[in-house]
Amino acid sequence: MPVEELPGQWNQRMQDLLGIVPATDSEGCLQDIHWAEGLFGYFPSYALGHLMSAQISEAFEKDKGSIEVLIGSGEEERLQAWLGTTVWPLGRSVNGEELVEQVSGRPLTAQPFLTYLKTKVDELSART
Repeated sequence: MPVEELPGQWNQRMQDLLGIVPATDSEGCLQDIHWAEGLFGYFPSYALGHLMSAQISEAFEKDKGSIEVLIGSGEEERLQAWLGTTVWPLGRSVNGEELVEQVSGRPLTAQPFLTYLKTKVDELSART
């Protein structure tokens, strides 16, 4: 689509999907500086980060229990301690895929993220 149509299309889709219309373009199609600067390469890296974090979170929860419950009960130091012994020591000695495999015991896969998304959608659906 021509760039001049972007604000209108963005607002229309926000209205259709969420029932809201941003008051300004800076709250809408220009809300993320990466869009305005044309740095679209960041978005795939965000997706990879979500895949990795879901798999690392899954490994933590198998070992230590629910992250949400820990944080809700003010015990985030247990998460920090686990990260400090399991994830952080690896630092830059391995790449992202290797880190995930060493922490979780299996190669990077989309399944933990898909499970997270399904759980989140189910929780949100139950509220409505």
